[in-house]
Amino acid sequence: MALQFHAEPARRRQVARDDRSEVRIAVCPSEPPPPERDVLAEARAADAAASPADLGALWQDFMAGRLRLDAAVSGPERHYVFLRVHPTPGVRLRALETTVLVRVFCGEQQKFVAAELSIACSTASKWFTLGVAKLGLGRRSVPLPLIVAAQAWSLSEGREGRESPSVAARSTPVRREGKPMVLLSVPRPSIAPRFLTRAEEDVAALVAEGRSRWEIAVARAKSAQTIACQLRGVYAKLAVGNRYALVRRGLELGWFSAPQADRAARVARG
Repeated sequence: MALQFHAEPARRRQVARDDRSEVRIAVCPSEPPPPERDVLAEARAADAAASPADLGALWQDFMAGRLRLDAAVSGPERHYVFLRVHPTPGVRLRALETTVLVRVFCGEQQKFVAAELSIACSTASKWFTLGVAKLGLGRRSVPLPLIVAAQAWSLSEGREGRESPSVAARSTPVRREGKPMVLLSVPRPSIAPRFLTRAEEDVAALVAEGRSRWEIAVARAKSAQTIACQLRGVYAKLAVGNRYALVRRGLELGWFSAPQADRAARVARG
C-alpha cells in the first residue's frame, strides 16, 4: 500500500492517505511537540553540574511515592526528567503491583508474568494498569530515564541480584518553580554497528525513546509497512518483543554507557 504523508497546518496534524482507497488515517506529528526552550535549557544547565545517579535508589523513591514525574524533555544528546520531591511518601504500590510492573518494565510479556505468578492475564493487566496509575504515569509513554532506572534496580537490588549495568546516568537536586525536585538524565541510545543495519539502528533508537511506529514513519519519510518490517528485523536480531525488552537488551549491550565513543564510531561509519 503506497502511503503519502501531508500536513494540515491549520489543524496541526498529519494524515496518511491510501491512493487506492482514498482512506485518510490520522497519525501523530512527525516530531513530538517541541519542548519549551526554557525547560530544555534549564535541564541542560542543571545536568552540567550533575553527578552519577544512583538509579536503584531513585527508582525505590519513585515507587514509594517520594518522587513523582513533573516534566520530561529531550535534547540532542540526552533525555531528562524532572521528579518532584514529596516530603512524605505517597500512595505505595502493593507487592503484586510492584512485581508485575517492574517485570513488564524489564521486557517480560504480561502473559508470561501471569503464568509464573499463577494469575489470569487479565489480573496481571489490571495490576500493571493500577501500578502505572499510582506512579502518576497515566497513559503517557513512560520516559526513557524511568524505564532505565526500573531495569537497573531490578538487575542490581531487585529480584535478579545481578551486577548493575553501566549507565551514564546523572542526577542532581534542583528547584523548579520554587519546588524541590531531582533532575535525572540518561544519554540517547547509542547503538554500536554490530547486528543491525543503519536504518534498523535508527528505528531501534527511536522505539527505545518511546516513539510510536506512526511517528517513526513520518519522521523518516517512510511507509508504516517499511517501519514495521524494519522493526521486526530489530526484534528478531536482538531476540526481543517490545520496547521495554529492547531497552533491556540495550542496557546489556552498553547503549547507555559510552555515548561519545559509540557516536564517533557511527560518524566514522558514515
